[in-house]
Amino acid sequence: MVAGGKRVVAGLVGSIVGMMALVLFPAAAVADPTGAQATLTAVEGTGSGQVLIAPYAKLHGRFAAAVTINVHGASSDTTYTVTRYPDLTPDGICTRNLGPRPTGTLDTSAGGAGAAHFDLQLPPGTPFVSGTRFDVVWELVGSDGSVLVSECVTVTVK
Repeated sequence: MVAGGKRVVAGLVGSIVGMMALVLFPAAAVADPTGAQATLTAVEGTGSGQVLIAPYAKLHGRFAAAVTINVHGASSDTTYTVTRYPDLTPDGICTRNLGPRPTGTLDTSAGGAGAAHFDLQLPPGTPFVSGTRFDVVWELVGSDGSVLVSECVTVTVK
């Protein structure tokens, strides 16, 4: 009976160590080297979150990216309008010089959590061609007036 109890304790300890490793070293949260990951912070209201930008080479030298945004602790049952503000000077300072680019919406649950995925593909003739680097800041404006803004990040077109 004691030997079985030792196996249960050993299994429990192993599970806890494994979970701690996932918390301390999250492999899935790392963006592609040419992509970016930005933290969202509330400037009006509450909430925080992440923006993950993962460019891919689908359009043969034009910008295309999978963007995932998630929020938590935000206003409950709220629709957020998602807008990106690109800046062609990749210096880590987002001036929003190219104006707003409406991207879509994100809805939160009764608990204030939500996620949205966007597949961005730019048409020919844009300045965003392979190798181009640019800065971008993301803004989420809630139907209740709450606002979450990302840090400025630099992205490289594949």
